[in-house]
Amino acid sequence: MSRAFLTHPITTDSAIGGTVIERGLRFRHGRTKCILTRTSENASSTYTFSAWVKHTMLSDYRYLFSTGSAGLAFNGSSNNSNVLYIYDGSSLTNSTPFLRDTNSWYHIVMKMNSGTVYTYINGAVAHNGIGGFSLNTGGNSTRVGDYSTDHEFEGYLADVHLVDGQALDPTAFAYTEDQTGIWRPKRYTGTYGTSGFHLEFKDNSSTAAFGKDTSGNGNDFTTSGFVVGDNVPDSPTNNFALCSMSNAMTGIRDGGLKFESFNDSSGSQIAVQADRILPNTGTWYWEVRWTGGSYTRYWGITRRLNNYTGVYYDNTGGVYYDMYSGKGYRLTGGSNTEVFSGGFTAYNDGTTRILGMTVDMDQMTAKYYNNNSLVCSISIPELPDDGKGDYVFSWVSTNGGSSNSLNDRFNFGQDSGFQGSNTNQYKSDANGIGDFYYTPPDGALALCSQNIPPNLTSTSIVRPQKHFDTVMWVGNGTSKRISGLEFDPDLVWIKSRSTTRNHNLFDTMRVFGDGTKERMYPNLTNAGESSTYSSKTNLTDFHHNGFSVGSGTDTNTNSHDYVAWCWKGGSPEFPTSGSVNFDGANGTNLRIANSADIQLGSTSNWTIEFWLKRTAAYSDYDVIIGKGASGTYEWFIEGFADGSVKFLYTTDGNTTWAGTHTIISSQDINRWYHVAVVRNGSGANNFKTYVNGTQTFQTTAFDIYAGTYGLDIGGYGGASAQDPPVVISNLRIVKGTSVYTSNFTPPTSPLTNITNTKLLCCQSSTSATAATVTPNSITVNGSCTPQSINPFDAFSKDGVGYSSTSDAGITNGTQPLTGASINTKAGFSIVEYNGHSNGSTTFGHGLSRAPDLFFNKSRDNSENWRVYYTIADGSYDFMYLNTNGAVNHSGYALPTSTVANKADDVNERMISYCWHSVPGYSKFGFYIGNGQASNGTFVDCGFEPAVVIFKRHNATDDWGIFDNKRVDSNPSNPKKRFLYPNLNAAEWTGGTNDHMDFYSTGFRVQNTGSMIGASGGQFIYMAFASKPDDSVYDVVTTAR
Repeated sequence: MSRAFLTHPITTDSAIGGTVIERGLRFRHGRTKCILTRTSENASSTYTFSAWVKHTMLSDYRYLFSTGSAGLAFNGSSNNSNVLYIYDGSSLTNSTPFLRDTNSWYHIVMKMNSGTVYTYINGAVAHNGIGGFSLNTGGNSTRVGDYSTDHEFEGYLADVHLVDGQALDPTAFAYTEDQTGIWRPKRYTGTYGTSGFHLEFKDNSSTAAFGKDTSGNGNDFTTSGFVVGDNVPDSPTNNFALCSMSNAMTGIRDGGLKFESFNDSSGSQIAVQADRILPNTGTWYWEVRWTGGSYTRYWGITRRLNNYTGVYYDNTGGVYYDMYSGKGYRLTGGSNTEVFSGGFTAYNDGTTRILGMTVDMDQMTAKYYNNNSLVCSISIPELPDDGKGDYVFSWVSTNGGSSNSLNDRFNFGQDSGFQGSNTNQYKSDANGIGDFYYTPPDGALALCSQNIPPNLTSTSIVRPQKHFDTVMWVGNGTSKRISGLEFDPDLVWIKSRSTTRNHNLFDTMRVFGDGTKERMYPNLTNAGESSTYSSKTNLTDFHHNGFSVGSGTDTNTNSHDYVAWCWKGGSPEFPTSGSVNFDGANGTNLRIANSADIQLGSTSNWTIEFWLKRTAAYSDYDVIIGKGASGTYEWFIEGFADGSVKFLYTTDGNTTWAGTHTIISSQDINRWYHVAVVRNGSGANNFKTYVNGTQTFQTTAFDIYAGTYGLDIGGYGGASAQDPPVVISNLRIVKGTSVYTSNFTPPTSPLTNITNTKLLCCQSSTSATAATVTPNSITVNGSCTPQSINPFDAFSKDGVGYSSTSDAGITNGTQPLTGASINTKAGFSIVEYNGHSNGSTTFGHGLSRAPDLFFNKSRDNSENWRVYYTIADGSYDFMYLNTNGAVNHSGYALPTSTVANKADDVNERMISYCWHSVPGYSKFGFYIGNGQASNGTFVDCGFEPAVVIFKRHNATDDWGIFDNKRVDSNPSNPKKRFLYPNLNAAEWTGGTNDHMDFYSTGFRVQNTGSMIGASGGQFIYMAFASKPDDSVYDVVTTAR
């Protein structure tokens, strides 16, 4: 099914004056000039002009407002740049940002303060103090939508204010909504001054009523060129679909609702498509006014096309009706199949028809209507999971040749008069919205933001910046705390912008004993740096709302610029428990002086239990916990070079062991084990060992020598080279009670001070010597580091820690996970497992559905980073993150809803970062370049991106990253600051066309080169939604 198009909740009449804007006014450029004019009563050098604007024509000098010989306009003279500019009668001044999103409502404010002009786009400064101009008297006109006698605007205006005598900030007319951060309309409550006016366009009873001033001043405008249908329900608080985003189309006019001409010298086909993808639920309707001619042929829903010339449709999904043959077709699997015949034929008959189409995305059925009579019904194929795009309304014109005149008019619920060609019928949809010629059948709805289904308006991720965000900083060469995130990050990817340095990747799963984080390099094959590397001075700590960096040159060189892309995993905000890390160096341990409380001796009932994780290989006789000195042994739990863990004891204190009993036969690295050693009375089988609640050994109970030496934890004080690299958590010794007498479920929460507890320690995340119960004080020798890592949070999901995959609801693959941090809301997981030496490996990803893409890397060996994905053509492919190589085909079974497949890992510690698309927050997909610098491929995301990571799939070329923080202007399009994940190169600003635009519903490639937009080039991408309130332009004000 199609992917959801999401909105955010609309705030109306809030305490700070939020308001609904009911209607907008369409201005049509060309043969019919639509303008509003009046003569100003007062010459003023101080005033404020405010309007909500949706411009649908990217071309030169399209004026919003002018007075005398000066004005405010869009200018698109260079590569459809469409900047905002002001003209003072002799010279013009452009703003830096490009405003090329033709389906977004922008809030434009021009403030003149004693002759100095400031402009704002969605609250952000665009011009900051330019010599101004005056409102003119003496018969000179104030014009809305025009300049003098030409350069008329094309698009939509709403809620137009002019406040005479006051220089107001944008916050007088709009505000940032707290919940979503989106710039919203606000009711203006001030005065207007002598020449001020307010055009609300609420009255659509006649074209003359469009110019009515509702400020109370009576400063009405004279209207010219409008038809009644130009007053539309399309507004900033109910944004309707258009066809204005059709790439390379110079013939889209009348506010994105008329296809009047195209220029295709090859005489082939051009497709016009709606600029909004269809939601994945509900029934939707559109109309077309069409006069049977020789040019238009196909009509239906298809997938988003990358190039609109020389194509009919993407035949991997959709339906269409052929008006030449009267047949209906279903598109699937790369071919079209006839499923209906005998319908109306309209080729070149000169008859004007109102065509209608409903699309039921729940029943996956499309219905075609001719003048409100049902023609046929066609089942819609499910979208293949190949990343290529979603369903959109499509109209294809064929065999047009060059500069042919067409007259195809569309209606998504704005105008049933079809730009004055018919009498408006004002038929609304099932929600009472819209202006259709016929009542939409089957309860169908207009494709507009207020009609997005309720289950989509309450998306689980309202603020994307609570799960992903980008931060930047300037290094100071010592240490620095990086803050400003709205979450505690679990994955941080850092890159120097200033100079040649490696990319650095850190996460909360890979942590050294001293609390610093293991570094990996996305652009290199290197293994993760070991705990003994010389300079652990890069990312030193994760903390609330950010992280800290030390003096490392990759992360904090003085005066260098840095960027980090950050993701939230599933870690709890506060650790459930703690642990102590022992680094394995000689002389490392915790020691407790002797006490009768910890002498086991002949006591008939006792329990030793703790959680254990080894971080590297053991040497023989590494003391994990033990009591006794050289020559006077008592009891020890020790690790051995073969990976086993054993209980050893004496009955007489000599160096000859009375017994050696295996607890764990082979202990995996980096996996938590619950260990319990229990004596339960006397007699046969009353000494038992348990691992993870399962008995591993039993024998006749025995007494243990009761010596006077202290207790060692995490190393041996009596000899060198017997200190293991381990983490110990929740060590408890109970003397007088056998806590476990048969198999049991291991504890899922921190151990407590039960009856007869003599020692309870290694539970603090801040102190290695802290203990709930201890017979004597605990002293530290060597490097014993407290950590927040603990077994109860080993598998964390959505902020809750679990001690096992089963408790966390994770299905293991052939290789059980050793740790996981899973954010199911955001479709992101970090998982660790140990590889296998026999054949391919499957591992549990922990997500609610199969990942679209995941990174996979060995922590132990020098190997490539593999990026596995299914988004290019539905097959299971991979590329290397650290190279520029093209696609490889894995040959493995596709990932499932529980496990993913990958290559043999040869017993290495593996880390994987897994993602799947989440509507309104993230999308992973595939696009094809069209080789156009100014009208490149547009990619639907359903949101405005914060970051896009991309790579050519079918050829050798570098990876690339754009984001909304590394920009040259504010507002910030175009994005042209490249960073390359596979290279250590500094940030590159690119050429004139080497860039990407982030729009309210996706992104557009603006490049002809092979890396990003080559004609026919196939590209994969990862996109994450922006923080709404830092997207200061190109924002749909009520919908993403």
